[in-house]
Amino acid sequence: MADEREPSLMIVTGRMGVGKSHTTNKFILEYLRLLKRPILVFDPNNEDTYHKFKTLAFDIEEVQATRKKEKKENRRIVCKSEKNLQQFKKPEIRRILPYNRYGDSMTREQMKLTMVTILQNVRGALILLEDINAYVISFAEDSIISLFKNIRHKGQDIIIHMQSYNPVRPILFEACYKFRIHKDEIDVSTIRDRIKQYELFKLAQLIVEAHPNKYFFLYLDTQERKIKGCTVEEFRQAAIKYTTSHPRETINHLSFIVASENKRSTPVHADREKARHLWIEEHIQKYLNI
Repeated sequence: MADEREPSLMIVTGRMGVGKSHTTNKFILEYLRLLKRPILVFDPNNEDTYHKFKTLAFDIEEVQATRKKEKKENRRIVCKSEKNLQQFKKPEIRRILPYNRYGDSMTREQMKLTMVTILQNVRGALILLEDINAYVISFAEDSIISLFKNIRHKGQDIIIHMQSYNPVRPILFEACYKFRIHKDEIDVSTIRDRIKQYELFKLAQLIVEAHPNKYFFLYLDTQERKIKGCTVEEFRQAAIKYTTSHPRETINHLSFIVASENKRSTPVHADREKARHLWIEEHIQKYLNI
């Protein structure tokens, strides 16, 4: 990690119990050690993983009342809870509890407003949004889209935890180029129309789902178009599955082999296997850091 770098958004996907929080906890501790920047955690489940970190004073009822007053008076008002967020500059890890002033769990709308308030007010920090599926049904809302598109202006690094890809919309995939993929509840094929780099995501998911370790995960960098964290053989086995379920992917290789090498009008099994082999070797070079 370097001091001068582009603020980033990382999406972490995976079903419950696959080690997302444990892995992220280790990451934020290392982030703090190396970058010495403030880190704020909002976890709607109040997991034990983050209990060792001190809380940051935040009153969701105060924020709600302030928003109503703003509409009534048609002017921007900064409440104490927002000031606490704006003044959070010390290099340490803090968390916001998912409870109101009476100790009751926040409603879904209150959780969503908490997230929005954090993103609007915290600057120059890492923000961890745990289990965002609990309070954001869709990322298609303009108000949410704008928050994630403007992270560079606020110097924010953001990590979002999701239990599946399902709520993600194309705009969020475009804003994010770092992904950590754990074993997921949703087959990425079901949202193929939302992902520009479907092939990359599907291959990564095949690798993760085939791994015997339930806590295994991979990193994807969609800007560099790379899969990080697997062996060549793990990738090769996933590619065999991929080309079996997506036979048209090798059709260009097959056509070339039939026309130029064997000069047959109809491909035989050996031609198809050779085309598959060529496709896999090309994609090993394309997607792996070797």
